[in-house]
Amino acid sequence: MILADNKYHLWYVNNNRINYARSTDGLVWEEYPSNPVLTDGPDGDWDDDFVSQPSVIYDGTLYRMWFTGYDGSNLRIGYATSTDGMVWNKYGTNSVLNLGANGNWDDVWVTSPGVLFDGRLYHLFYTGYDGVSMKIGYATSPDGVVWNKDESNPVLELGANGNWDDTGVSAPSILYDGRLYRLFYSGYDGNNMRIGYAIAQVPLPNPLIANAGIDVSIHPGSSTTLNGSATGGTPPYSYSWNPGTGLDNSNIANPIASPSITTTYTLTVTDSNSWTAQDEVTITVSTATAIFIQSVTVSLTADDSAAFTCVAGDNHGNTWTVTVQTTFTADDPAGTMTGNLYFADTVGTWTITRAPNGGKDTITVFYDKTGAMATATIMVFMNSQQGGTITDKGVTIEFDPGDLGTTNVTVYIATSTQISQPLPGEIQCAGIVYNIALKDESGNEVGTQTGQIGTVTVYLAYSDTNDDGIVDGTQIKEEDLIIYQWENGNWKALTTWFDGVKNITWAYVPHFSTFTLGGIPTFAYQNNLIKVFVYPNPCRIYKGQTSITFANLTAQATIRIFNIAGEEVAIFEESDGDGKYIWQNPRLASGIYIYLITNDKNQKAIGKIGIIK
Repeated sequence: MILADNKYHLWYVNNNRINYARSTDGLVWEEYPSNPVLTDGPDGDWDDDFVSQPSVIYDGTLYRMWFTGYDGSNLRIGYATSTDGMVWNKYGTNSVLNLGANGNWDDVWVTSPGVLFDGRLYHLFYTGYDGVSMKIGYATSPDGVVWNKDESNPVLELGANGNWDDTGVSAPSILYDGRLYRLFYSGYDGNNMRIGYAIAQVPLPNPLIANAGIDVSIHPGSSTTLNGSATGGTPPYSYSWNPGTGLDNSNIANPIASPSITTTYTLTVTDSNSWTAQDEVTITVSTATAIFIQSVTVSLTADDSAAFTCVAGDNHGNTWTVTVQTTFTADDPAGTMTGNLYFADTVGTWTITRAPNGGKDTITVFYDKTGAMATATIMVFMNSQQGGTITDKGVTIEFDPGDLGTTNVTVYIATSTQISQPLPGEIQCAGIVYNIALKDESGNEVGTQTGQIGTVTVYLAYSDTNDDGIVDGTQIKEEDLIIYQWENGNWKALTTWFDGVKNITWAYVPHFSTFTLGGIPTFAYQNNLIKVFVYPNPCRIYKGQTSITFANLTAQATIRIFNIAGEEVAIFEESDGDGKYIWQNPRLASGIYIYLITNDKNQKAIGKIGIIK
């Protein structure tokens, strides 16, 4: 019997076959209507007479059973697996633990398996019989199939003459508490059977462990050395990496890796006993998320040009020089370029031109590799005392007086047509990606952390030319649009408002980084509750977050909110079929709450919501 998924699962023997039952409390049991779940094999097989004595382990995804099979002469131990505990598949056509050699203590029977798993090895305690007496043996396996009997077998001998267990010891049941193995077994004195107890610090075999090293990132065209190694087992070791693509030698511990794309390499180590172990390492080949144009400041007059070097950077801090230099041409009578950081997605051949636009210097970057385009605009100073509004490339930012403290800033708005990191879940990007940066008069970036500036309002425009309520080029409803901000390596959903007449969205922003619009397309609404998405979570009411959205719902969904005491505090219905319910102004105290979502198909989703006032 085991406890898994909050249920007790019992496998038992009836009429020489193995049956199954389950219970929620261990007292009232529900028998499986299609019992038995494991039967004897066909005539001529090693288990064609009966199967019995199941020992089951569940690893979170797979049930594993070791059982006794009998062919009319000998008992052996077999193995089967199941994904649900009810439908079982026997391993091969043979047993996995066989009889000992003639004259050994277990040359007639091996039976009564008791198995445990320590995270690396399976440990099997079993009964062996030589035709005269039964004793208890021990074996180990890396996979539950190939077993190695211990050299010191049997590990539990008969009791001394006259003892209660001087004729046989059998039927081991084993527990391990991290320090001691605790063995419960049956003892026989020729007349009666009783239950005994033994403890031991059974030495674990020295397990073979492979180590492929830590994940690393490299830029295109560069290399890294894989740091493969092995411990345990029995040296010497042999090494094999798969795939071999991008490696100078796939059969050594430390090959040089030069993959052209992100690749996960699997290291297989084999020791002198032919035991194997595996580990993985991922080499990420970065794409550029930023382009540094050098030199930083160049003054040009009409008809002048200057060569610039492009240096690409990724999110891991790697930088590399783009192989093709670029030419910056001044198309206005005179000008100065200050600041050199422009955001894009990939590296390619760059063409940079400069053109005046109402007092702004616009630098447009085309890269041939993807056909995409990124633009960066250098704005004039924003006066910290006066505040004001800036509008450019579909972005409007409203600064109130005092938002910038005492610092005058230059505002940089960079756009890209590609998103470097996907939005969470089923959410898709609805348009352009914007990077907004502020620099003070010394060229230092400011406003990247909450508290450095006041809360400002950022407006992002979207396109709906046919006025059908769907964002052009997508299947996202305008009412589902959310402004996402890149923060600490993740996209964070901001509380968002929209104006369907002006085709704009807006959110309050306490600091600047990268922003984009996203939403769940209409085709992504599923007929189940597997991908329910709740945001913002936690809901920070003190920051102006006045609603909680439940997305990816099915039709006829009911949402119940419970406090940690299990009391229902709110209930809602989603009945309009749009896959979403917005809980306006949750009137609950700060704390953690549980949501339970059910529908008319008896499906459910459970999760936690945090509310902070």
